[in-house]
Amino acid sequence: MNTAISRGLKITFLLHGIEGFFTGVILLLIPTIFGDLVNWDMSDVAYRIVGAAVLGCALSSLLSYYAALWRDVKIVVEAKVAWMSLAAIVILWGLLAGNIPDFGWLFFVVMAAFAIAFGYFLVIYSRVEES
Repeated sequence: MNTAISRGLKITFLLHGIEGFFTGVILLLIPTIFGDLVNWDMSDVAYRIVGAAVLGCALSSLLSYYAALWRDVKIVVEAKVAWMSLAAIVILWGLLAGNIPDFGWLFFVVMAAFAIAFGYFLVIYSRVEES
């Protein structure tokens, strides 16, 4: 499909890329320092692995920001909806179970907001494809 990417989707990619860069760097390079600040035990190496994954996801957003056509970013948007929806669910689960400190609500809100934003564009462009 030769539909041009909207300014809104481009801005969403850019915002996600910036947010993901900072979150990914923190989780990859200084998880225990950050964890101490927010009262969250992040000493497990898994937090560094998540940081690396978040950086990769941020890079895909920044690269997608420069794309011009929906067909070039469709699979990226689909993957982001899946990743962010699942991450938001897992974070919420941890919050409700008491396994994640209250600071986790910020992570939940950010993940849910991006899941909704990318989901919105997925629905909009899917409708355009159908017509």
